[in-house]
Amino acid sequence: MVDEIKKILNGGYDLHLHTSPDIFPRKLNDIDAALFAKEAGLKGIVLKNHFSPTSERAQIASEKTDFNVIGSITLNRTVGGLNPEAVEAALRSGARIVWMPTIHSLKTVSEPDMVSMFKDVVDAEKGGVPIVKDGKIVSELLSILSLIKEKDVTLATGHIYPNEAVELVREAVRIGIKKIILTHPFSCLVEMEFGHVKELLSLSDGIFVEFTCFDCSSLIKRPLSYERAAELIKEVTPHRAIISSDGGQSLNPMPTEMLFHMIKNLLKNFTFQDIRQMIVHNPSYLIS
Repeated sequence: MVDEIKKILNGGYDLHLHTSPDIFPRKLNDIDAALFAKEAGLKGIVLKNHFSPTSERAQIASEKTDFNVIGSITLNRTVGGLNPEAVEAALRSGARIVWMPTIHSLKTVSEPDMVSMFKDVVDAEKGGVPIVKDGKIVSELLSILSLIKEKDVTLATGHIYPNEAVELVREAVRIGIKKIILTHPFSCLVEMEFGHVKELLSLSDGIFVEFTCFDCSSLIKRPLSYERAAELIKEVTPHRAIISSDGGQSLNPMPTEMLFHMIKNLLKNFTFQDIRQMIVHNPSYLIS
């Protein structure tokens, strides 16, 4: 089985990986993350940070390791929230994924204990970053969506409320955004109902559902079992799912080990080609 998993990972992408430097303690830095991923046979990784853009860091890591390290930006308060100027700068520096708010989403601010380390950086008095006001997408976000469409990069929904995600994705599809990730929607950090996920998947073939190793780990308040994750993937189908580690936490194994363990469990329910679809082919489209 070890050799089979290595073959599955070969040429794949981890689109959701946390590294140091960071406010939160991390398992490894950008360069080490690239080297471990390269050794595992992956073709690329995306660096995610809740507090600052990673595209310039990704350039350095790529040059030092001769490996495809890709940057991103997450629209929390530390970058000005829904800040079009910050998004434009990140995209010009090579970012390929724009995440909606995570630790500063309205949902996370209302429930900061879902991940223990979030509690230290979430200030309920300052509030979260709203996506929708009076039933409409906020104006700053419309400008950001236009930038995402213009640069043909990927929109990821972050930790926003399910109703916000529904309105966001509808608008993104309406204006022609072709690459969208529903960020671990079945995690307790989001808690989207399957009916909403199914509705959104029907809007465009470019929408994919993320399943992460972190959501099955003990560091989250209500982890998914691998069995439940497999059931949900079957409903979504592997052609509309991606597997990411969401790894890098200091108390978790290495991100590549997390992927290895998740694949080992998924092989009980899916074929070699099914899992290759979720870790190689679908992610390749999303960062192309």
